[in-house]
Amino acid sequence: MWLAYIGFQMMYPSDTLSKDLNAKSSSMKSTSTKSIMTKSIDRQYGTKNTGKVIETAIDVAPSLEGTDIPNGLVTDANGNFIVTPQLKQLFNYFYTLLGRKEESDIVQLVNAYISQNLAEPAKSQALEIFKNYRLLEAELQSTMIDRGSSNDLDGLLGYMKERGELRRIYLGNETADILFGKEQAYDDYTIGRLAIEQDDDLTEEEVADAMNVLLDTLPPTFKKSVIRRQNLLTIRRLSQKAESKNTTAEQLFVERQALVGLESAQRLQALDEERAKWRQRYQSYRGEVELIQESNLSQADQNQSVTELRGRHFSGSEIKRVDSLDRIGLLKPVAG
Repeated sequence: MWLAYIGFQMMYPSDTLSKDLNAKSSSMKSTSTKSIMTKSIDRQYGTKNTGKVIETAIDVAPSLEGTDIPNGLVTDANGNFIVTPQLKQLFNYFYTLLGRKEESDIVQLVNAYISQNLAEPAKSQALEIFKNYRLLEAELQSTMIDRGSSNDLDGLLGYMKERGELRRIYLGNETADILFGKEQAYDDYTIGRLAIEQDDDLTEEEVADAMNVLLDTLPPTFKKSVIRRQNLLTIRRLSQKAESKNTTAEQLFVERQALVGLESAQRLQALDEERAKWRQRYQSYRGEVELIQESNLSQADQNQSVTELRGRHFSGSEIKRVDSLDRIGLLKPVAG
């Protein structure tokens, strides 16, 4: 189901703030979560409301006690708010409470935290971004519901495109790029990759060239992991192609070496040899099993003979594997 994709939230390393911004973090030392939240609520709503909201934040989520709140509230020398990737981490930090308490309680807590730690004009600017962030999330939920639970690829691609457009509509281009730039880059890559894979008019060489061009659009951290994944998929396709087209082991080794290097190609070749030996052993064993099953022995004697046969051909965890292979019926199953 493609809807499972949209619930996925990527985790990214914190980006280093550019020094030429002359950015400074609002004064936030490493303080316990509970004390910071208490001060935030005291300032915003008065001490009489502190207990209620702190119960919402901490008592229902003890795992937050003592953790550091992401430092997403940053201002420049003139007191204006600077949007950083950590701002989304800050929102998500508080939203871990969702499902245990009402969203309205979480919104109240985030607003109070922003108001406590920022002065004007940064405070109003940050509160406005948070409001728009919540409107965006609500719109995305509505879009997901409207699209239903379709399993088709077009449904996924349509949602991914619409999600990118909605981010820019609600947050503006600059803020959307800062908060969701990496996710959007990966979405764009995925859309492009699927389009290339679905184009039946492209030759294998043209597909490879198009994929390389597409890879260059990814951030370096993504590019490395995507290349690694693509190499694994390519190796799998090469192995399948070798089996279906009777490619020689030498030809397969050369193709793998070009893709992943000499050392990895040697390890893959060794793995192929191990698998080939295993298949030979298993086929030999199965041949003997079939002779037993075709004999005039009683069922109990057949089962006993097969058990002894397994012990002669295999050992340890191999016996469990053979038992599983027999039971799922890859070949004629052993009666039991």
